[in-house]
Amino acid sequence: MTSIFDQIWFPLYLSLWIAFISSILVLCSGVFIAYIFARFNFRGKKLAELLVTLPLVLPPTVIGYLLVILVGKKGFLGHLIFSFLGTGIMFTWQAAVIAAYAVSLP
Repeated sequence: MTSIFDQIWFPLYLSLWIAFISSILVLCSGVFIAYIFARFNFRGKKLAELLVTLPLVLPPTVIGYLLVILVGKKGFLGHLIFSFLGTGIMFTWQAAVIAAYAVSLP
């Protein structure tokens, strides 16, 4: 039997953990991507900028659907993860970190 303490604090702890990990990832990759975009001109730069800022203009349901397709067992990332780890990550805290990262990066 779980106590009321576990029922309240575990979801709060999990949410804060996901926010912390995704914030660290966004900080590191965001600074790197901004540096690349600011300093270098390369072929396909406009397309790369479009892909980075795309989650800003798409509705959250579309982003979620795209992530389900991408991270699901038959998706590109999901198949790769399943072949390496032997298990999927759908509906885990790792998938929540990926979703938070995808929405927060722009």
